Amino acid sequence: MPCDTVQYTEIDATKMQADILRKALESMGFTVREDGAGRLTFQDGSTFGTYQPGQSLSVPEGFDGEELTRRYSTELVKTRATRAGWRVTEKEPGKLHLTRRF
Repeated sequence: MPCDTVQYTEIDATKMQADILRKALESMGFTVREDGAGRLTFQDGSTFGTYQPGQSLSVPEGFDGEELTRRYSTELVKTRATRAGWRVTEKEPGKLHLTRRF
């Protein structure tokens, strides 16, 4: 991709779950803080972003939205699988191994 190309990723933040988003952001190296109303503020060095539950996700310039989408999806699968009784092992980033004994 040429260096002057701008790439955009659209993320529908209205349906995101704050606890799963928090895990995804932390796995990307962000420090995440939550206020009393459920709003998340995340920071990586001098850049920061915010998440308003059910409303919006504001991200810093140069933020990799596709990476967030992958990490969020991974955390969502982990959470749902664990809740359903599956044992989850992450072999490498984004590659999960699910097992369950019957």
